[in-house]
Amino acid sequence: MALLIRGSVTLYGESLKQGTGGLIGVSLVDFLRIPFNVAGTYIILFLIFIVALTFMVDFSLVSLTERISSFFSALFTLCKKSYYVFC
Repeated sequence: MALLIRGSVTLYGESLKQGTGGLIGVSLVDFLRIPFNVAGTYIILFLIFIVALTFMVDFSLVSLTERISSFFSALFTLCKKSYYVFC
């Protein structure tokens, strides 16, 4: 990602002109920057990061949506009960 912002990265006084992403990272940024420009490359690399993070951490979008929907249904039920108490 630093390679997209600046052309080189300085580390301990040495300029790393190809960035610090290694051979695969530098090649990937060069490959993606041509057809998708800088903004598209940021979006693609961010999505790759999110997918990799999802595989590494025990996280599921299905369980997250189930938790959110159960929270809002409980909140709705609570508000509905309190409405009938005051009426």
